[in-house]
Amino acid sequence: MKRPGGSTVKTVNGHSKNGGAMIWIMAALALGVGLYIAFGVMKVHEIRAKIDEALGRKPVTEVRGDEGVLGMHQEQLRLQDEARQKVMNDVSKLQSKANQVAKESQRAAMEAEMGEGLPRHASVSVEMPAIPLDPQSAQQMAADMAAKAHQKQVEVERRIREVESEGRGNVSPPVGARTAVPVLPENKPDNQLTPEEAKVKVAIEKELGALLPTHRIVFDRNVAMTGRILREDADSVTFAEMSSGAAMSVTIKRSRIDELRPLSGLAPAVTYRDIRFRMEYPALAVLKTSPYTMLNSSKAGTGKSVMKMLANLHSGFMDRFKSVIPAEAAAKRSLQVLLLSDETEFEQCRRKSGGWGRTAGAAFYSEKEDRLVVLDPEIAGKNRRYTSVAPVQAVVRCEGAIQLCFALGMLPPGGGTPKWLVDGIGVYCEEERLGQYNNSRSKYVKDRIARAATFANYARGYADADFCRTIIHFLMQEQVRNKFFAYMTELRSGSRDRALGQADEISRATGLSGEQLEQRWQAYVSTL
Repeated sequence: MKRPGGSTVKTVNGHSKNGGAMIWIMAALALGVGLYIAFGVMKVHEIRAKIDEALGRKPVTEVRGDEGVLGMHQEQLRLQDEARQKVMNDVSKLQSKANQVAKESQRAAMEAEMGEGLPRHASVSVEMPAIPLDPQSAQQMAADMAAKAHQKQVEVERRIREVESEGRGNVSPPVGARTAVPVLPENKPDNQLTPEEAKVKVAIEKELGALLPTHRIVFDRNVAMTGRILREDADSVTFAEMSSGAAMSVTIKRSRIDELRPLSGLAPAVTYRDIRFRMEYPALAVLKTSPYTMLNSSKAGTGKSVMKMLANLHSGFMDRFKSVIPAEAAAKRSLQVLLLSDETEFEQCRRKSGGWGRTAGAAFYSEKEDRLVVLDPEIAGKNRRYTSVAPVQAVVRCEGAIQLCFALGMLPPGGGTPKWLVDGIGVYCEEERLGQYNNSRSKYVKDRIARAATFANYARGYADADFCRTIIHFLMQEQVRNKFFAYMTELRSGSRDRALGQADEISRATGLSGEQLEQRWQAYVSTL
């Protein structure tokens, strides 16, 4: 056979010997590169599975299905999706490279069969980029591809280590989304206040004074009231009662009055944090009942109702967790509450705060600002966006309990506390009777536990509100409570091991071995 130019090539059965050799060379090269890429694809699938395991959960859709109940941290979910998407992109790129090598192998075989080269940019079946086909260049191409695949693999594994080390997939939101409680002094001497701060303090004291009773009256021998004198003359006194919270005034003949005396020392002290809080929201009304300071844009009656709910929560919380709350922290920290009547302003505060709270719901705790933010329960109750998450009062108590965890120093701020622990204590306090288990969810929870079979599977597979509630109820049992409290005390010393998965961290909180924990867990499940 003659090629253009006059040279002769020997053939066997009509095929070029050189062409046959080229077929075997290119086929071997394509097979080698293809196997390497296939190995890379398998490796990335393995990495993807490893990420799922590092995330300590089942596929993202399972957790997202409960997002409305749990209000999982938005940054946590974004990072999980980002890690997963990165792996999928790597898989797609490697599969594309494998297909490209297969097409080049087909191209080389066609060229060898024809005994002369195809144009370098010709199409086999689809348009292809220009890739050199001589053996030396092809080897270089394969080496480059191998280096890139290795680089991608290293990058994905680095990402896995980041996820595991920061605990983003299992137990805690990213540290960057949460900040430690601001170091704002609780108090300052008056001589250290700026003129503006001093003016605000006087205004707060005057406003609070107008809400307080000034006198106590006793009449008809055993009827006592505290309130204010509206009018008085020689024959009678018109008195407005303030002790019951209801607007009621009575006119009493002086002959019936046994005692009428002024009251003093009732005004709560105005702290420096109160002053700075009011300077942020100068137009809002102030209400103060130790240990809470509330700024309120809603009705006065609504503010008093929310304040009463939080005072009851505080009393129950202190009683239930008193042995694990540092005495010095509980005594010195005031608790701030922002009660808003405007939904737009409420949502703006939520976006700005980067706090723990739910992704929806009528209240949230902002660790960044160390404050509880509440939407007027009456307004929230008319909007399904808020009521579909949980009853409004339950959300307020849940987020109020999270505020107490940090403000009272029971749990460390920043990233030192697992998310299952904080959310769990929150939902543990949702019911009006602190710690009461919500029986309406018990069948659903028992079905889940039955599917998981073991405690370890249950702890790895879930992270929603039902899971957190069940775990805290389990840990608050008398048999393991002391170990659980000791674990929370250890967390305050910065001893949290971020490399632990959710199941291992909960096991650590019980102080039990794997077998003991499983036995205790199964005994607890039987009581649900």
